[in-house]
Amino acid sequence: MANENINSLLSSVPRLTSSNYQDWKFAVQMVLRRAGCLAIAQGSEERPSTREKQAEWDRNSEQALTIIGLTVSPDQYGYIRDARTGPAAWAALRAVYEKNSRANRIALKREFYTTVHSIHGPIREYTNRITDLAARLKAISVTLKDEDIVETGNKVWFYVS
Repeated sequence: MANENINSLLSSVPRLTSSNYQDWKFAVQMVLRRAGCLAIAQGSEERPSTREKQAEWDRNSEQALTIIGLTVSPDQYGYIRDARTGPAAWAALRAVYEKNSRANRIALKREFYTTVHSIHGPIREYTNRITDLAARLKAISVTLKDEDIVETGNKVWFYVS
């Protein structure tokens, strides 16, 4: 795809902040996919051994690094500043935002099961929050049953502030 088309897609990607990793990840994956370098960025396509194929892989890795770097907020640069390849930048951000530690699992589960909807706020914000938390839990390999999400979502009907 032409660079100008990738550039126009980049403008639609929300900049990564400390609070929107799942949204950013989804959007940047779409751009990386369109640019033909998603598998390289995610580390599922390793650098080939032949010189000709290495050059192409290096170009795609550089493209992935550029896309990732241009879609993060300046306060997130520290996590990827030393990355020299797309896969290194992707892995660095995953290590920060998809950390599968006991403390993180407990904190996310607690937030998921105690999030309630305020009758003064839009229902869409509440449902977005629940689905975002569910995605964050899934990213660290915590399995939620559909009924967990539905039951959590049903709290909105019974909560009065």
